Amino acid sequence: MSNRSRARQSLGGDNTEEASIWSNTLRDLRRLPDIRARSERCAMEANKGWVRVDKGGEGMVEYVEELGRTCKDGADAARLEQRTLEEARQSLEILIALRQATESAGVQDLKRKKRKVDEVVSSDSPMSKKKAKSQPEAQITVGSQVAFKPKGTSDWIQCDVIRLLGEGPKAKVDVQDPEPDDNNTLHTFRTTIANLIFVPPTSDGLAPFPNGTMVLARYPETTTFYKAEVTGMKRDGSCKLKFEGEEEVGKETEVQRRLVLEMPKEK
Repeated sequence: MSNRSRARQSLGGDNTEEASIWSNTLRDLRRLPDIRARSERCAMEANKGWVRVDKGGEGMVEYVEELGRTCKDGADAARLEQRTLEEARQSLEILIALRQATESAGVQDLKRKKRKVDEVVSSDSPMSKKKAKSQPEAQITVGSQVAFKPKGTSDWIQCDVIRLLGEGPKAKVDVQDPEPDDNNTLHTFRTTIANLIFVPPTSDGLAPFPNGTMVLARYPETTTFYKAEVTGMKRDGSCKLKFEGEEEVGKETEVQRRLVLEMPKEK
């Protein structure tokens, strides 16, 4: 599409994602000894340099310029070390959130198996479904995937919920964009549950969309959601869509049902 923003990584909620995050974190942390050594080397050279500056002598102008470059290199190394540690901290928070979500899901599965038949029927009733739909806070937990539109942007992006503060629709939520910026930094946003759209973990049990319905759907091989029109439903439950802004006229794209969301109301 001609107006697509930067490509975003496709997300899953499985062990492959956890392994990838862990592998990248280890790779970055292994660079720390070299970065620290560079910083310490610059500090030692700078200390020696200032001793020489105090003594004075010929060629001092050039030497001070060289000393300035050494100090700058040391400062750059220190900032790189700080940034690497911060990114590692953020990655570990994501891993903890994913692991907690996985363990929580396991506990919930076990509890569901122990419920009585009438409780299962009650939870599956139209009234219960309507209540859950009208109360997104009942679905969103740490580790959930959500659609979020950062302030000042027009695109909805898929984010991971990494922290919940409070309860109800006004509860504060920290979500993280899994796509790093040009400086390899992952950005975290604080918002409320009311500003999020829950992305179901599976397509099981989701109702089909009638043809002609305008939806918000994640474009394939990205984590960005765009407006699209439903043109049909496949037997496997996936949706056939026409995304707005496609370069190819009439192009239809298949998207998993769980990644096709109801169009949010304009605020």
